[in-house]
Amino acid sequence: MTKITVNNIARASLSADEAASLLHLAAAAAINGKEAIDTAKGKQASALAVATAAFSTDEIHDRAWSFDINGKGDEVHTHVECIGYDEFGNTDLAWCRNGQGAVSKVAQSAYKAGFQSTFFGLDKPNPAVWMMASRAVVIANAIRAEFMTARIVDGKLVLEGGKGERAEAMREAKSIAALTKLAKGEAGSNRDGGHGAGKSEAGEAKVATPAEVLALATRLVEGVAKGEEALSPAALSFARRIAALVASNPEAFAED
Repeated sequence: MTKITVNNIARASLSADEAASLLHLAAAAAINGKEAIDTAKGKQASALAVATAAFSTDEIHDRAWSFDINGKGDEVHTHVECIGYDEFGNTDLAWCRNGQGAVSKVAQSAYKAGFQSTFFGLDKPNPAVWMMASRAVVIANAIRAEFMTARIVDGKLVLEGGKGERAEAMREAKSIAALTKLAKGEAGSNRDGGHGAGKSEAGEAKVATPAEVLALATRLVEGVAKGEEALSPAALSFARRIAALVASNPEAFAED
C-alpha cells in the first residue's frame, strides 16, 4: 500500500481497519482544511470518510479508555472509564452533571480532550476534529446497526452489506451529507427486535420504568443466549458491559 499522508489522503483507498490506524492523519487533514468540515470538500471530505470507516470497526467501537475530570488545580475530581464512543453525546451520565444537577462544561471539556487524545492522538482538542468526530460517530452507529461494512475508495466512503430500506439508501447515498441525514433518521433497522417506546391507550409516549427496561433487557439477553435473538453490535456491547458490571460488583447486586 502506498504510504498515506495528509497530502494524498483525498486519493487513498483503505479498508476500515487501515482507516482506524490513520485517524491521526484524518485529524491533521481536518485541521488543515480551515476547520470547515461541513463543506465536505477535498481533504476534509476524505478525512471524514476515513474517520467514519474507522469508527465503524470493532477495534474503535470496543476500545477501553479513560479520562479524568479535574477539580481545582490538577486534583482529579472524577476518573471516568469509557468504551469506544458509547458515552458520546450522553449528558444523562452521572459524571456529566455538576453538584446542582446541571450539565457540567468542565466534564464535557474533559471528555472532548480525552476522546481526541485517545482516538486522534491530539495533545490539545481541536474544534474541527470534534466536528468531524461528531458526524463520524452518527454515521458509524448507523453502519453498525445495519450490519454493514465500510471502506475507502479513492478518498470516498463506500458501504457494503446490510439489508432493508435504510441500508440500501445508505449504500446509494451520493454524499456524506445525504448519508448523515439517513443515519440520523428514525426509520431504519429493526434487528434489535423492533422494541420501541411504549404508548398509552391515548397514543402518548410512555416512559418506561427501570424495572420495565431491565425486564426487556433480560428477555433480549436470554434470547441471544438461546440463539433466538439477534442484536446489533452496539446492543451487544451494552449487554457485555452490564454482565461485566454485575460480575465485578457481586455485593451491589446480591439478593436481600
